Amino acid sequence: MLTVFQAEYEGSIPFTRSKRPGKTYPAKSGLNAKMAEADLDAVIHSIARKQHKTVMDAARKRHGRWMGMAAKAKDKAAKARYKHLAKTTLLLAAAAARRMRIAAENAADSYARAIKRAAEEQPAKMAAKKKTG
Repeated sequence: MLTVFQAEYEGSIPFTRSKRPGKTYPAKSGLNAKMAEADLDAVIHSIARKQHKTVMDAARKRHGRWMGMAAKAKDKAAKARYKHLAKTTLLLAAAAARRMRIAAENAADSYARAIKRAAEEQPAKMAAKKKTG
């Protein structure tokens, strides 16, 4: 029986809580076209993916090191200790990487909402100026 971590490690469960299949953006025409050029939302997501990959690669490397030490251990207690360290390393690294990814997704979503709100407010301000002017 697989534990939640093992299933996640093997790729059957996504690392983030976000279950959205794809993101939809407003049409890129008129005022939105200028704002969409500086699409920092996508940049934030790509940086988060790179950071997640880097953290997990480092954790897997350290996991391999601990497992190697466990294989070379002379007594049963040392072998168990090294295996436990290897398992814990992956668990903690996965949790840290998941938190980083979720924080980046939240920041990217917040940025996208702010840009959308700013794009909607700009035509309203222009219309108000024309009425008063």
